[in-house]
Amino acid sequence: MLMKVFPHGTGEGDKPSRYLVRPDYPGRDTAPPQVLRGDPAMTRALIDSIERRWKFTSGVLSWHPEEKISEAQEEEVMDAFEQVAFAGLEADQRNILWVRHTHAGHHELHFLIPRLELSSGKDFNACPPGWQKDFDVFRDRFNWREGWARPDDPARAREELPKKADLFKARMARWDKEIGESDRDRAKVVIHVFLKEQVSQGLVRNREDVLNALKEQGLGINREGRDYISVIVPESGMKMRFRGGFYAKGWTPKVIQDEESEKKKKETARRMGDPTPFMIPRIS
Repeated sequence: MLMKVFPHGTGEGDKPSRYLVRPDYPGRDTAPPQVLRGDPAMTRALIDSIERRWKFTSGVLSWHPEEKISEAQEEEVMDAFEQVAFAGLEADQRNILWVRHTHAGHHELHFLIPRLELSSGKDFNACPPGWQKDFDVFRDRFNWREGWARPDDPARAREELPKKADLFKARMARWDKEIGESDRDRAKVVIHVFLKEQVSQGLVRNREDVLNALKEQGLGINREGRDYISVIVPESGMKMRFRGGFYAKGWTPKVIQDEESEKKKKETARRMGDPTPFMIPRIS
């Protein structure tokens, strides 16, 4: 299970609530959204009653396509989420809308929460900055207990992540629309392909190597984050951000991860007193 909080939160309540329940979105003709808890009209009205700039919090809980989530599991997950999100509040002090989506080929539970403590009218953000600290515990509890796919599982890490532009193009394709490609998109593709080649040749084996390779190509390192690297082209001032995969801290190539995994298996077997541990052959 993966939890994501969207960056949106301003504007009228019609847009976020209508997106969750609209039946005419591509793919929803055969898999329509289902409201599990709450009332879309009530949530929309509460959002519209807020005069502050930030009016709502929205996000999604998402599962691997191969995982089947029962209604009982949904109820338990929603209950646990609300215990974290609304800690200290009574039922009549908060509002939340839960909607199930399955049209994208996997199970999703979307939530929409007015940023409002109902009894006082004061601002209330269920997922404030740093929300991961508490909600990661909620997520991990279920993932480990139920055996669900974990987003932090090293075995599931990818060398690269889909580019935001590609995801946007895919969404536009659902609506039979096309978008052009910018100079920044083309430059990012060239840089990314170059780094992939460096990784495949064994010339780049950690994040420091990635940074050095970028610098050798005449790019300046504008900013480094936990899961991204931002570069700048000195001549034009163009800035580009690369996220996930081999741009993240602690990344090592898959081959190194496999080698380390094999070493751990052998060491575990040695401590258990088995001089010739049985090794399951890997299929490449």
